Amino acid sequence: MSLRKISLLLHLLALSLLLLTPGVSVANQNQKVNLDSIYKCIDDAILASPSYVAVKQKTIDRVTGDLRSVRHTTDSLRLCRQLYDEYAPFRNDSALHYIMQCISLATRLGNIEYADECRAIAAYQCSNTGLYTEAQDLLDHITLSSATPYTHSKYLLAASHLSGEIAFYSPIPYFKAQYYSQQGQFNSMIYESFDHADDAYLQRREMDFINAKDFRNALAINDKRIKGLNPDARQFAVVAFYRFLDYTLISDIDMQCYWLAKSSLCDIKNSVMDQAALWELANRLRDKGDIERSQRYITFAWQCAMNFGTRIRSQQITPVLSQVDALVQNEQKLITDRLYFFIIALIVLSVVFFILLVNLKVQHDRLVKTRNELHQSNEQLAVLNSEMHIANQKLYEAVAQTEELNGQLKQAGRLK
Repeated sequence: MSLRKISLLLHLLALSLLLLTPGVSVANQNQKVNLDSIYKCIDDAILASPSYVAVKQKTIDRVTGDLRSVRHTTDSLRLCRQLYDEYAPFRNDSALHYIMQCISLATRLGNIEYADECRAIAAYQCSNTGLYTEAQDLLDHITLSSATPYTHSKYLLAASHLSGEIAFYSPIPYFKAQYYSQQGQFNSMIYESFDHADDAYLQRREMDFINAKDFRNALAINDKRIKGLNPDARQFAVVAFYRFLDYTLISDIDMQCYWLAKSSLCDIKNSVMDQAALWELANRLRDKGDIERSQRYITFAWQCAMNFGTRIRSQQITPVLSQVDALVQNEQKLITDRLYFFIIALIVLSVVFFILLVNLKVQHDRLVKTRNELHQSNEQLAVLNSEMHIANQKLYEAVAQTEELNGQLKQAGRLK
């Protein structure tokens, strides 16, 4: 085989591998991200969050007003379900109140199928917020033999989620393994009964690949899920968070922060108080040494968790908040210590400078005194020189008179 043919085959092989790995190609395209720009967007969104919450509250108030004015049970059921949808990511106790109202109203209407559907929805909400006993009780009251396919799908999703949550937080290996096995059974039923284009199906497939540490296939699934989603839609935040999980498989910190930031930004704009992305982002920023921004984000996430009102979110955020606060305090202590050092150094330098000034003043006074003494001596010398000059003139006159007298005497001697 010629070198030209070998080169052509290698080229075709490389092209085939590129086409067969779309997830990897997407990852490479996303490597260059502007984190500062999206952090600025998050900072602006946090400042604007009261306006987002006001819009959410206005919608809730409107629907609540409608609920008070309706007379028919079917209308009350519809509005209670709408209020649940509004409250589900916003305030947990209110969400549970209205979904339980839905169960009660549907039962009163004799709509057992819809009541069971609401039980499955309520069970998922409970399992998502740490109310595991309540979630199991709700699931136990669902009549699966008469459940609609939609209700059955909601049941499977809630049961799978509940088993996974209990397994994850269980400290006992036996129960952890048991509940993970139970979750696997529910997931198998989901894979058998769900449409393969359904996002719930794709989400579990993506999680399977993440657990298997298969980055390429996990990202390929996420590509399907994220395609066509509005970046401002609430579902985008969920899919973006899973994309962050994908990038944990290759330890790409920048891409992890980028997709956490995208998810957080979407949550803030949608007034989502049940946040996971922002406190995870704060955790990553803390590890990167960006303590100031990490503290801002974890503080905002903590405020959201308090508004959402679940113990489990507080327990999840508190360790990160404590660690960030400790780092901030250490940094402040370091700054304070440096400030004390600079103050002491400044005081020492000031004392040295003062001593030098005093010394210079003493030297200056001595020089002035010496100059004055020299001036007086010069004046005295000038007077003395003047007197000597006068004396010299008199001496010159005396010498001249003496010479004149000598000349006269000599002349007188010759005459004799």
